[in-house]
Amino acid sequence: MRATAIAIASALICAGTLAAETRVVSTTIKGETKLRSSIYREEAEGAFLRIREEAEDGSVEALLAADGTVASTDLRTKDGDVRMSSDGKVVDISGTWRGKPVSGRYELKGLGFYGSGFTFALRALAKGGLSALRFPMIDVAKPEKSAVMELRREGTDSFKGKLAIKVKISLTGVMSALWSGHILIGEDGMFLRYEGNQGPGTPTMVSELVEIKK
Repeated sequence: MRATAIAIASALICAGTLAAETRVVSTTIKGETKLRSSIYREEAEGAFLRIREEAEDGSVEALLAADGTVASTDLRTKDGDVRMSSDGKVVDISGTWRGKPVSGRYELKGLGFYGSGFTFALRALAKGGLSALRFPMIDVAKPEKSAVMELRREGTDSFKGKLAIKVKISLTGVMSALWSGHILIGEDGMFLRYEGNQGPGTPTMVSELVEIKK
């Protein structure tokens, strides 16, 4: 299980939408630091909000409902192209992953669907004023083995002189003892900093937002 899906990627440029912004994130593992730049764009689409993100290593496009859940998401990376769509009860998965076609379903059983990774779950936690939020981290190749994750508020902190929300992310139930990480987000849910690892037995990593270019 990997918890590196803090994907801050970039948007396709469309006329009449909000101006794009470039976000730069640094990630340090074992003393080695790498920078990643991406462009981000949001636009209203009826009762939904379409968020398009793109970077050199891939892209993601998601359609968000008013409650912050994801109606559909298209993920494109070096591992493949996958579409996930949800009616609020089931997530349907289709596409190609690691050279093989994938097709499956994941029953939400009362959970909300927040796309790939946990970017939109963080956004929903912050904007909804929630103290905790559980959501599935869907394994596109084996949906039946997807893990349920939990975000939990742990007070506030500061990040570069501004107020930030402290969030703990972990597996749920007895599995929570096996992995967890700590995240700082803005009051709007924007990712600011992550400290943890990519799963049991992997080295600690620190990712943080360096700058935003308008």
